[in-house]
This record gives sequence, structure tokens and C-alpha cells, in this order.
Amino acid sequence: MNKTKILIAGLGGIGGYFGGHLAKNFADDPQVEIYFLARGKNLEAINTTGLTVKTSNEQFTTKPTAAAANAAGFGVMDYILISVKSYDLDNLLTEIENNIGRTTVVIPLLNGVEGAQKIRTTFPQALVTEGCANIIVRLQQPGIIESFSSFKSLHFGIPNVLGRRLEKIQELFKRAEIDSTLTPEILEQIWFKFIFISAATATTSYYNASFGTIKQDESAMNTFRNLVEEACNLCAAEGIALRKQAKEKIVANLLNGPAEATTSMHTDILSGRGKSEVEALVGYPARRGADLELAMPLYTKIYQKLSANI
Repeated sequence: MNKTKILIAGLGGIGGYFGGHLAKNFADDPQVEIYFLARGKNLEAINTTGLTVKTSNEQFTTKPTAAAANAAGFGVMDYILISVKSYDLDNLLTEIENNIGRTTVVIPLLNGVEGAQKIRTTFPQALVTEGCANIIVRLQQPGIIESFSSFKSLHFGIPNVLGRRLEKIQELFKRAEIDSTLTPEILEQIWFKFIFISAATATTSYYNASFGTIKQDESAMNTFRNLVEEACNLCAAEGIALRKQAKEKIVANLLNGPAEATTSMHTDILSGRGKSEVEALVGYPARRGADLELAMPLYTKIYQKLSANI
């Protein structure tokens, strides 16, 4: 019986959390191999002491079948989970070229809505799903992942498509105690998440403020609500119907969020490293709205300011 080989490409918070669960639960399974593509001190820590995953109700340390900064030696994979920032995606796709075969399934767990199509264009021979993760999780220090949310789920699928390869990885996720959903209605889930992240990212970065500060500032909250409105209009123009009371639920996500919380893009901007996901999270709605001749005045204004300052 052939072994099932799974590569986690990107060992930040999301990749570390889900990859850690896969490595832990298949450590003694001779039929499943888990590989990590990681970098620098994080890779060194994983290979030395293992990857530690912490949540409010568990903590464990595990090691994959192998971890390396270069995945070429791992060979062709059955499944690849991609979890990197949008600005690192092009380089990553070059790095995993040797891991893609004709039966490889690629599951992107990315911010934004453009990633899956970019992967399909690069690897037309692979089966590329849509996917998203719903979790608040951080790489706290090399080799240590910590989740801060009660929700820790991933959704994946291909619109109107099911099949054995997708069902098999769903079974493996479940065996690894991962809260996963395989759904052909994946685009609604992705856009619901995107609208929240995009509007929250734009607002926190524009005002240089945490969730708590935004909630106490009427102008900032109105900005967030208006961004949600514009993004929902864009979603409708794309022909995707959101769940009932989607706008109210998206606003509630911010209102119910921890006061000290902010977005990863805001954190990236504050770091001064010159890299952020502004193009994928704020620029995309502005550009796509222009393509569809849909007015996106607030997104356009904020994108112009943020892109000029990075």
C-alpha cells in the first residue's frame, strides 16, 4: 500500500497549528508521512526540540517525518497545504515545483481571494481547492505555536465538485482531530472571512489602532461598517450569495474581538519590514471594483494612503 505524503508549506501560526496536529496524530502511522517546509530559527527549533502547539485546553510537542528549508528532496506529495502571506506566495510556488505531481491536491489556507487561481495557473496538472482557516493563532517564538480562539477550523473544497481525493484528506483531517469541513459551497465561506479580514485590516492599518480603540471611536467604526458594505456589494457583483445577516455577523466579529487584538497586516506595517498584504487585502477590492465598474470609494481612498506609506 502506497504511503500518503502531506506537505505543510509555511510553518507560521496557521501552518504550525494544523501541521502540528497532523504530525502528532500520524506520528506512529506507517502509511502517512508529514513534511514541513520551514525557515531559519523556526526550522532549527522544530528539528531540535520539535514543534509545540498550545491552546487553552491542550499542549503538545511533536516532530514531522522531516522538516527542511528546501522541499525538493521530499519528492512528489499527495497533498500540500499552503499557508504563507500573499507576498511570499510566488516564491513558494517556485520552491514546491518538484513536489507537484498529476495526482497532487493543493489546499491553500491564505488570506485574500486570489491565491487559488494563481496556484492553478502555475500548476495546471494539480487539483487545487479553495480553502480558508478560521483561527486566531500566532508563532510566538521559534518552534512554539499558540492559539487564542475558541474556534479552530478550516474549510476547503471546489465549487460544485466532490471526489475521492478530497474525501480522503477530509478523513485524514478528522483522524488528526482537526475541525474541518469539505464543502462544494466553499466560495461563500471564503468571501465571508475575506470581507471581515479585509475591512478589519484596512481599518486597523488606516487608523493605526487596535480593535478596542476602533470600537470606542465612532468615526473608525463607521469606516469599518462602510468598508463591510462596499465589500459585500463586491461579493454580490461576483455572483456569490452570503449567509443571512452576513453584514451584522461580520461587524459583530470585530465588536466581540479582544480589545488588544489587531490584524496581522497592521502588525507587519508597524514592524517596518516593508512587506504587507495590502495588495491582496485592500488593493484587490479597489481594483476589482474598478474592473466591474462598481464604486468602492472608501477602499480606493484607504488603499491609496496605505500603499503610499509602505
